[in-house]
Amino acid sequence: MKINLLKYGNIAIFLGCFLFSSLIMAQQPTFKDKADKKLYQRVLEEANLMYKRLKYVDAAKKYEEAVSLSTANDPKVIGKLADCYYYNSEMKEAHKWYEKMYVEHKDNMSSAYLFKYMHALKGNNRYSKAKKIDAEYLEKIDEERAQKMEKKNNEALDSLIAARNNLIRIINIKTNTGLSEFGPMYYGDKIVYSANDKYGKKIYSWDGNPFLDLYVADIKDKKNGHLGEPKKFSDKVNTEYHEADVTFTNDGKTMYFTRNNHKKKERRGKDGINHLMILKTTLKDGAWSKPEILPFVTDEYSYGHPVLSKDNSKMYFVSNMPGSIGQTDIFVVDILANGSFSAPKNLGDKINTTKKEMFPYVVGDKLYFASDGHIGLGGLDLFESTLSTDGYSEPVNLQRPINSNMDDFAMIIKPKENNGYFSSNRIGGRGNDDIYFFRNKTQEELDAENQTVVVIDTIPESFAERETVKNKDSLEVINLNRILFPFDKATITAQAKTELTKVLAFMQSYPDAIIEIRSHTDSRGPVDYNQKLSQRRADSTKKYLISNGLDVTRIKGAVGYGESDLLNKCSDGVRCTREEHHINRRSEFVVIKKFKE
Repeated sequence: MKINLLKYGNIAIFLGCFLFSSLIMAQQPTFKDKADKKLYQRVLEEANLMYKRLKYVDAAKKYEEAVSLSTANDPKVIGKLADCYYYNSEMKEAHKWYEKMYVEHKDNMSSAYLFKYMHALKGNNRYSKAKKIDAEYLEKIDEERAQKMEKKNNEALDSLIAARNNLIRIINIKTNTGLSEFGPMYYGDKIVYSANDKYGKKIYSWDGNPFLDLYVADIKDKKNGHLGEPKKFSDKVNTEYHEADVTFTNDGKTMYFTRNNHKKKERRGKDGINHLMILKTTLKDGAWSKPEILPFVTDEYSYGHPVLSKDNSKMYFVSNMPGSIGQTDIFVVDILANGSFSAPKNLGDKINTTKKEMFPYVVGDKLYFASDGHIGLGGLDLFESTLSTDGYSEPVNLQRPINSNMDDFAMIIKPKENNGYFSSNRIGGRGNDDIYFFRNKTQEELDAENQTVVVIDTIPESFAERETVKNKDSLEVINLNRILFPFDKATITAQAKTELTKVLAFMQSYPDAIIEIRSHTDSRGPVDYNQKLSQRRADSTKKYLISNGLDVTRIKGAVGYGESDLLNKCSDGVRCTREEHHINRRSEFVVIKKFKE
């Protein structure tokens, strides 16, 4: 979802992104002539005003225009440009500009910018470089702890990269659109969730999309989580501003939800920010009452993501209120017998970090939540913690395929049924944020995945020995020799044709299989050029497979990753042999689905 102030992409993240400015030392830009300098000053003034008003899409365009006018850049301008993309989860562009800042102004780069640069690297699958930046970030914030934490963090990240729960199946539900759907919550045999109102006239300047409303839909397909036709939840609840993140009492007659702080117009705190608030509404005679703001909510801070305990005696929520450890923390209040609330209590530093924790969900003694402060694969990751008499346990990362290198958040789960839903803006989705269903794979599906492939006669016998392997990210890929391209070209060679015939054989043997083509280069040459070259090679590969009889619907995507996902140390500036660089030049065919539904 790309609305941000809590995540980096949606209302879900309203709370923290802009609360802490990342300052670095300014540097005066230079210009080739006075005309460019004058135009630069005007454009920069416009960009800064848009940025201040959280109009990040428009601000990014203006900052890029300003950067193009100067011959040497002010790092503060580059930082704000990178932030515009970061806050909208556009990690490719965010990485580009944070890297420029790092290359040109490394010594003056703040810890806050190093942290965002690290997450942008993870969002582009550049984990080796991310670990290096993490070490610099740790040293910047606490030089004494840096050495101890660096080793611990690297080991934890390496374990996450290698780990994958192969018993879980992830399904992108059919209700998702090209906009954002996120934050599902059970409501009897229905799901209530947040989505951009595609017919909404009011546009949110943060990301250029319509504001969010609440929708409700029946769970039509319990095996795969698909929903029926969604409908607007209630005109009493939905407004022209944002509504999101709901929770219901057991009887379904009381609902708490998140909304922008406004009545007839936006209400801003002393800091000039339109914060979030939690509201309550009750169902009577088939209609929801006028929502009321909870008594502990103030105009000066943000409050959101409410969720009730099983017995409805406690409410967990997210805030940046006094008593927070980080940018946004998870708090809990008691709901007393008379309907009043206790004072909010922070869940403590086992759960909350100096960064963002949000989207709590409670089942029995289990707490599920999203965080970018605990060690993760990139963006927000989902975690589980167990409550005992000693407090909360150390949070456990839920690993792939639940987590990805992008934002994964807002999980709800039915443990007895071994299934649930969560939200993600991962690569391959339908929109900005999508709702995913997860469940344990059936024995039939597991058996199908372990079948031996029968290969056509023209394929070398060695291919039949093991048709798929795991790549470095533990994704299942078709087992091939390295596909080679001529230098600086995307032409399919005779050697490539031999290997691609194996792909065609695999797809023939698995008539329900779907693959994704991923093309990579080494680090030699400019980053932008390598990305474009790898995309040309991915497109050329896709075209060849289709021209040889493969149905286009069986290729989920053809993506060029350039030099963003190296297999070894050979990044820019590192001396490597030709053979070492050669390892990074590869094409992968990731098996998205290999069984019949």
